[in-house]
Amino acid sequence: MLTIACMADNLQYLNIAYSGKTKSYAINSLKKLTFSDGNMNVTSSSNATDSYALTTMETMAFSSQPTGIGNISKDEGIYYNSSSQCIYVKGCINKEMQIYAITGQMLNKTDIASNDATIDLSKLSQGLYIINIKGKTIKIRK
Repeated sequence: MLTIACMADNLQYLNIAYSGKTKSYAINSLKKLTFSDGNMNVTSSSNATDSYALTTMETMAFSSQPTGIGNISKDEGIYYNSSSQCIYVKGCINKEMQIYAITGQMLNKTDIASNDATIDLSKLSQGLYIINIKGKTIKIRK
């Protein structure tokens, strides 16, 4: 199932989550979006086209900032478990992680000291949070 979401009034990015990966496009660099033969095609203003099989797409969102960890290896990752209210970070040792409220206020800054780190979010109230790690941003809903 593909979810399409609008995250802000001042939209600058198209963010696509697919096959466990995320890619962001600046909207001003896009020429067109088309759908054909079970694919979504993203064509940039330079006429380069990326195709995504609709069956592999998880979300497509327009937002005011790019999201996603970006180009990390299969041995790296960041996962939020809503049941335990923890963020699990793998393979990002010696990196800094910041947690922001949706308002932009920094709530926490943590140096990741181990290869498999756990960050407890149970003291945070319910809401949207922005997690920055390795210079990329993801959003979580608690």
